[in-house]
Amino acid sequence: MMWEEEKRDDGVKWHFLEHKGPLFAPEYEPLPKHVKFEYDGKVIPLSQDAEEIAGFYAKMLESDYCEKKVFNDNFFADWRKAMTKQEREIIKDFRKCNFKYMHAFFKEQSEKNKQRTKEEKLALKQKNEEIMKEYGVCVIDNHKEKIGNFRIEPPGLFRGRGEHPKMGMLKKRVMPEDGLTAKVFRTFNASYTLQKQLAELTDPDASVPEKLLAYNRANRAVAILCNHQRSVPKTHQKSMETLKEKIRLKRESVKECEKEYKDLKRGNPALREKKKKQLDRLKEQLQKLELQETDRDENKTIALGTSKLNYLDPRISVAWCKKHGVPIEK
Repeated sequence: MMWEEEKRDDGVKWHFLEHKGPLFAPEYEPLPKHVKFEYDGKVIPLSQDAEEIAGFYAKMLESDYCEKKVFNDNFFADWRKAMTKQEREIIKDFRKCNFKYMHAFFKEQSEKNKQRTKEEKLALKQKNEEIMKEYGVCVIDNHKEKIGNFRIEPPGLFRGRGEHPKMGMLKKRVMPEDGLTAKVFRTFNASYTLQKQLAELTDPDASVPEKLLAYNRANRAVAILCNHQRSVPKTHQKSMETLKEKIRLKRESVKECEKEYKDLKRGNPALREKKKKQLDRLKEQLQKLELQETDRDENKTIALGTSKLNYLDPRISVAWCKKHGVPIEK
């Protein structure tokens, strides 16, 4: 049974919070000695930091990102910052770097992971379950609550969405003693913005589809604040064309039903009432499609899911749904 938080007039949400804390990414494990990195045709031993960052790139070697100049330039610039002085004196030209042996190793490891035995899979599952028990819950005022995301993002290369100017830059490893302030501030800022936007955009007398549009617009303001952009999906134009055709057909149905309703002006009252209900239903369906068209077009370059899952206090959404009669599953 889910715990319903106590409603208070003073705005206080809780008095006591206990949590294990976030789960940091595991330490880097150096590559086996037989996995080499080459520069200008020669094997170059790498320091641990340089090797780890080179591995980030090697894992992505077959992706489209590695074909982009901005991605490669940003990666190489950040990689050189992590190198030792001796490494920087040798490794100066990105085009002379050969990551293929590292890439082959990671690909081989990926295939091995896919071929895990039943026993290995079970052991991994049990390990993850233990982590969930330890980190995946918190205690708020003596009630246990599940936590959506307790893992600190591991280091890697920033990808971004669309043609992001920072793609390829290094996302450094977050250590227990630093780097949490920005995440906490962003979470607070995102939740505050959502609450403010919902208050401004929600019309209490609007229909449920209109309220959902208002919610997505509020969420979009948060996504823009957090820079959660994406490139326009390849399927966007086709799906919009399909939606526009549905709207066209629905408008024709409404128009036809309106004509039939007018023709029944002096007819049977029961038939007239039945036709009126049909017309209202068609108009409601048309409104839903039109709102869907607006919402889909407005969100074509924004990734709403990222902020919703990682940065927003879910209690704000739950309280909004209850206040305005919107089903939570929507």
